[in-house]
Amino acid sequence: RELEFYNKIGVKSELVTLGEQEKYQVYDEDIYVGWTYRPESFESLGVDNVKVLSPPWKLIDYKENKRVFIVEVN
Repeated sequence: RELEFYNKIGVKSELVTLGEQEKYQVYDEDIYVGWTYRPESFESLGVDNVKVLSPPWKLIDYKENKRVFIVEVN
């Protein structure tokens, strides 16, 4: 059902799993709570209308002592 949903909305289902790849296991520390993508990466995954309100885009900490890491999309 989940795959059908992503196909229906035109988004690649890898969006929700790319950050779990083995190469990102270095971020399994307690300080990291998840991942994100660069705006152009969202587009390549099929997510439209991502807007940066105050360009240029930069990664900021999620909360004090909690971070997210950037997943590179090729």
